[in-house]
Amino acid sequence: RFAPSPTGALHLGGFRTALLCSLATLKATSTTSARSPSFLLRIEDTDTARCTVTLHQQLLHTLRRITGVVPAWNTDQMNENETGEQAGLVEGWRGTAPIVQSTRLGHYADAAQALVQLGLAYTCTCDADLAALSDSLAPTRSPRLPRQASTDSLSLALCRCSTRPPTPWSRPAIVRLSVRACFDELEKYGKIRAVSIDPAVEGDRGTDEVDGESAEDAGSVWIERRAERGKAAERVLVCHDAVHGRLVVPERAIDDTVLLKSTGYPTYHLASVVDDRATDVSLVLRGDEWLSSLPKHLLLHALLPRESPSSSPPTVPRFAHVSLLLEEDGKRKLSKRRGGELGGATVEGLLDRGYERIALVNFVARLGWAIAGQEDDTIYSMSQLASKFCLADLRRSPAAVSWHRLDSLNRRVLRSYIPRESLLARLRRDRPALADTPVAYQRAMLDHIALERGTTWPEALAVVDEYREPQDLALLDVERVQGSADVLQRLRDDLAALNLPGEPAALSDGDDGLTSVGSLLKGSLRGARGAHFRAARAALCPGKPQGPDLLRLVQVFGLDETLRRLDATLLQLRRSP
Repeated sequence: RFAPSPTGALHLGGFRTALLCSLATLKATSTTSARSPSFLLRIEDTDTARCTVTLHQQLLHTLRRITGVVPAWNTDQMNENETGEQAGLVEGWRGTAPIVQSTRLGHYADAAQALVQLGLAYTCTCDADLAALSDSLAPTRSPRLPRQASTDSLSLALCRCSTRPPTPWSRPAIVRLSVRACFDELEKYGKIRAVSIDPAVEGDRGTDEVDGESAEDAGSVWIERRAERGKAAERVLVCHDAVHGRLVVPERAIDDTVLLKSTGYPTYHLASVVDDRATDVSLVLRGDEWLSSLPKHLLLHALLPRESPSSSPPTVPRFAHVSLLLEEDGKRKLSKRRGGELGGATVEGLLDRGYERIALVNFVARLGWAIAGQEDDTIYSMSQLASKFCLADLRRSPAAVSWHRLDSLNRRVLRSYIPRESLLARLRRDRPALADTPVAYQRAMLDHIALERGTTWPEALAVVDEYREPQDLALLDVERVQGSADVLQRLRDDLAALNLPGEPAALSDGDDGLTSVGSLLKGSLRGARGAHFRAARAALCPGKPQGPDLLRLVQVFGLDETLRRLDATLLQLRRSP
């Protein structure tokens, strides 16, 4: 499942989580016939101070833009857009409306009450402000999980309510998890198995003394008693993450976190577990800022009674915590700004800039995931990415975001991935004036002008507009061109003597005529350390010292327009003092 909170624009990190979930679903779909894997959307909007209806709708709008999925989230309704490009990039959505947590408050209260009645949680009668402060400080007291948690970690102070006699359940109430009671109960159960996921999705990290475990133990959770030299034995929770491997966490390193607030709203810890269980989620893939919460979530998954009684033994889902995204310098967490622009590192901001969806998919999917033996700028479809994907290949270390790589991937998508006919249809749609021009001219303008200069489609359109503007001699650099006037005159006469068709784009690649023009340009303009080439460019396109190859300009303009521009430039030079 993908479970975003509508507290702001969808960040690249959030989209990466959704994308990896989708790849795991597609991989499982292609390799199993016993089940039909699915991918559901859940809106976690229980943070009433930050979540709004507007942000909720904005989140859904962004997901539709990047995935092409219609509001019903049903892949059967995916189709191609007007340019013939594949619209659906994220497949496998369960054909239901998104789950919205704010509509399920009764389920969370019932779960909290059940835990209290079982003695696995307790009502907290501390001052509400003190309880809220204690809960907000919990993440700082519960350090990021190391591969082997240190026994020298500071003991976490328990809420004083945990040592008092149980109080009758009443609403509203602050409910806290009783870690000690959960350890007692889980110790009785022994080993709680994880639900199985497709081995092709999980992959194989190999085995060593720390991670080595049987296939049956992978993802399972249990309690052990361990003692270090000179110290009393203590209870530890042993668990597993598909990315980080085996984790061993002392009981004293897990705090009695708040599950239900006095407002009746659940915290993330309770709501996410209740919903994962209610929807039979087998793989929880999320950012590793939640890795420190994994032990308490596993305790809840293992011990929370199911809404529908079952005779089967309890199980827990598999967890995979993916690395954080960093700024390009690799030193800071990725913000929602890019180059100082707010929203530049959000999905909506990048789409607004004109980046192609499939380029964003390839860029984001491979942050922290290197596809072995493949070039970095290879563009893959979703099905191709899914066929290569496995959790074991995800790196544990944070991934730095390189915007230059995104630019490179987007240029490659425009130049070699999207069919030319689709781009031509776009060009005619966005620049209706070109619809009445010859198709050969449209192709030449697209291939030799727009895609040579533009990184994104809006940039490509801007280049088209720039080179369709009339020649502006007011921008002519007379000093640069004056010294090559005689060379330009000979070039003009030699081009006219070729007697070739003069219409725009009349000369196509491979034609003998275009080859003759290319040879003439090289022969006439060589020498002077490139000054004659620069003068010819300035004559044809005043004010544009850089741009497409000179031969391509002549090809797109056509010989008639090229000769007209040379004549106008030479006349301007003769009039200049």
